[in-house]
Amino acid sequence: MSEPKDHFNFIHRKLPSDKDRAEKDFISASGMQGELVENLKLLKALIQSEKVKTNLLNSDLTAQKNQSPLEKVQETIIEELSTLDIEKLALFDMSKKYIEECFELLISAWRRKIQHNYPQTLTFAHIRFSKVSFKAFIIALTLNVTLKALRLESCQLGPFEIKLLAVLIKVHPALEFLHLDHNPVEDEGLYSIIAALKVNTQIEHLSLIDTQITDEGALQLGPLILKRPFKSLHLEKNKLTKKSLTELQKACEGSYNILTYDEPID
Repeated sequence: MSEPKDHFNFIHRKLPSDKDRAEKDFISASGMQGELVENLKLLKALIQSEKVKTNLLNSDLTAQKNQSPLEKVQETIIEELSTLDIEKLALFDMSKKYIEECFELLISAWRRKIQHNYPQTLTFAHIRFSKVSFKAFIIALTLNVTLKALRLESCQLGPFEIKLLAVLIKVHPALEFLHLDHNPVEDEGLYSIIAALKVNTQIEHLSLIDTQITDEGALQLGPLILKRPFKSLHLEKNKLTKKSLTELQKACEGSYNILTYDEPID
C-alpha cells in the first residue's frame, strides 16, 4: 500500500503516535528539495512537534552546533527558497493559514538573495510579484541599509504595492535613486510616494516615466519640490497637460532640478 500523498497529514499522524515509524520516515530537510510548497506545509507540523532527525539533516556542525533541529530545517528551507531565480521567488505565494509560521522564511530568502547580489544597487525589470512575496521583498529591503539605488521597472506595481514601498522610502537611511518607470502607479500611488518623501529628504533622483499619473497627481508634486528639491525628476509618457507642467516648471525655477517631460497634451 502506497504512502498517502498528503505529507502534512502524514506527519501529524505518524510523529506523535508511531515512534519507530517516525524514525524510519524521518523528516529530512535535505530530502525535500524542489518541494517548496510541501516544505512550508510540513513546517507547521515541525514547529508543533520539533521531532526531526537531527544528525541526518544537511548541516555544518561547527557553524550550526547551537541550532535546534527546527532551526536547521528552517535554515535549509531558506536555502532552498534562495536557490530559486528572481522570477520564481517573486511569484512565490502561500496559503493564509501558513503565513504566520512561514512568512519570516520568505523574508530571509529575499534578504539573502538581495544582500548577496546587490549591496548598493538593485534593478528589477519585468518582474511580477505576488502580494505575499512583494511584502516580504520590501521588508527584506528595509534590512539592507547600504542600498542607494532602487529600480523597479515594468513590474506591474500598482497603488497597493506602492503603498508598501512607501514604508521602505520613509525609513531607509541611504536610498538616493528611485526609478519606478512603466508601472501603473497612478495618482493614488503617487500620493503615497509624496507622503513618504516628506519624511525622507535624501532621495534626490525620482523617475516616474509612464506611470499613469494625471494632472491631479502631478500638481501635488509642486509643493513637495519647493520644500525639498530633486536633482532629477522624470515624468515622460504621463497624462499631463500644460496646467500641471507649468506649475512644476515654476516649482523648479531657481534650483538645480532636471525636470523632463513630454510636450503637454491639449
